[in-house]
Amino acid sequence: MRYLRIKSASFFWAAIIIAGASFITSCTNDKEGNNTIDVLSLKGPSAMSMLFMMDSLEELNGKQLEYTIFDEPVQLRARLLKDEPEFALLPTNMAANLYNKGVPYQVCAIPVWGTLMVLGDSNDVKSWQDLNGKRINLMGKGMTPDILFRFLADKNGLDPDKDLELDYSFPTHSDLANAVIAGLSDIAVLSEPLVSMVRSKNKSIQLIFDLDQEWKKVFKDDSSIPQTSLLVKKQFADNNQGFVINLISKYGEYCSMVNKRIDDAARAAVKFNVMPDAGTAAASIPGCNMKVVPSWEARDRIGSFLEVFYKFDPITIGGKLPDEDFFFKK
Repeated sequence: MRYLRIKSASFFWAAIIIAGASFITSCTNDKEGNNTIDVLSLKGPSAMSMLFMMDSLEELNGKQLEYTIFDEPVQLRARLLKDEPEFALLPTNMAANLYNKGVPYQVCAIPVWGTLMVLGDSNDVKSWQDLNGKRINLMGKGMTPDILFRFLADKNGLDPDKDLELDYSFPTHSDLANAVIAGLSDIAVLSEPLVSMVRSKNKSIQLIFDLDQEWKKVFKDDSSIPQTSLLVKKQFADNNQGFVINLISKYGEYCSMVNKRIDDAARAAVKFNVMPDAGTAAASIPGCNMKVVPSWEARDRIGSFLEVFYKFDPITIGGKLPDEDFFFKK
């Protein structure tokens, strides 16, 4: 029997839309030794990419699948530090950081690509140079949105520290989203599905830049930002290579269905408490940029992404670029 849990200390969107129970449980059962495979995910695009998989794939190669959705990366990371789950979805830079600290997980696929947008109530920004002298709100100095925005601003001829006023007054994604809705931030960097949620609440908010498209312009090879990784426990992968490859394949099929059957996926997002309403879920799916690409096909793109973090500050990925054992191979 499939087991789905939602783990949350404070719901990702609680400050914006809802307050409620901190978790839901559906079809629960006790784990039965090694016959159960844990798959951990995060609210947002990570869980969106797995909606139909969670709803339909209960068993694979004779093993039962248990899905758990966490509200914040730090909660999921705590489970990885205990070396517990077989599979987990986590930001790629965080995955590299954990690997460099000796946590035995490998990247086996990239399911979520660039989801970050520059948006705001500003009609006079048409190019990067139009940002010169303006205040940009970002969540968390040295976090992924900050590093990627700085990198792209620099590549477009701006010195982030001299030409821009970078403001980190709003410390969480929800705080920043609320600030944009309330008109307290003219320009901000946010990720889907919060972008769609903000725009549904404040109709004056416009998209200024899609950072994934800006990334492609820099690398000139139609290479999206490998933002989120599917990780596999190395010991499990070493002993169950066929299972890992099969799960990646099935995941790809179900993820593709999310992009094609948007209305059904939106209803599933509400069912699994990934999104508060189907309308916003449907609006956000195209911007969630979901496509499952195996690690052996995404190797170079992951490397380019991690080099950006390494050059910004090696500490962001654990002090060094990860070696080849970071990547699951067929």
